Amino acid sequence: MANNKKDVDINYDLFELTGVLKDFCDLSQEVDVIDNSRWNIMYNYAKKYYEHHGNLEVPQRFRTNNGYEYAENGKIKLGQWIATRRKDTNPTSERGQLLAQIGMRFENIKNFVPFEEMYEYAKKYYEHYGNLEVPQKFITNNGYEYAENGKIKLGQWIMSRRQNTAPTSEKGQLLAQIGMIWNIRKNKDEVKDLCDEYGIDYKKEKSILKKSYFELYAKINFLKANNIPIVLEGKLHEIFFMADLNMQAKYQVTIASLIETYGKEKRI
Repeated sequence: MANNKKDVDINYDLFELTGVLKDFCDLSQEVDVIDNSRWNIMYNYAKKYYEHHGNLEVPQRFRTNNGYEYAENGKIKLGQWIATRRKDTNPTSERGQLLAQIGMRFENIKNFVPFEEMYEYAKKYYEHYGNLEVPQKFITNNGYEYAENGKIKLGQWIMSRRQNTAPTSEKGQLLAQIGMIWNIRKNKDEVKDLCDEYGIDYKKEKSILKKSYFELYAKINFLKANNIPIVLEGKLHEIFFMADLNMQAKYQVTIASLIETYGKEKRI
């Protein structure tokens, strides 16, 4: 009888786990569908522009409602979309080839840098500065030092990712692990609320406001789980000012592992 009950419990647990995994897969598929649908809609507007004008030289401030006529208060920012696609689309990818069919000029083919490589530069910036608040005009050769004639336009790339990457997508989650803040104002307000809840003086420690909510929340819960004071004698614990390399050396944790273990109880 005891064995039967144990079997029932195991089967029930497996049933619940299967349901959770299915929900996660369904959510991932929904994110992909939304991303593809959005891209396809904008592609069709671009196609209409090409069919009407014979090229895809869309002015960056061009707005429209139908794809080919300028509208001052148009809802479709086609110029911005084309400019972004020209910078971040691999010309040899499926989407790149579709755009090429309607006259896309990939002016920086030789300088195109894949997401994976740009991510590594962004990661180096984060490990050096502890945040991903990269100035828009920041260019570099190594990821963290400004170089006047640098080949890597990291600031522009971060801005583009913030505007065009779904936070729940695979790339979005990777960026969140290195401190990407999707909505700066909303993040700042939520960080303030978190500081108030745990007695952190953000007016004294102003740099804390540049932290990602996810990072701050995960670090707080890491300290709580290990019975380490968040604030001791008026000083905020050092972990709040550490990037991956230092945390890994002293506490054997990374931002990614902290968020995975301690950062998923609140908002997503």
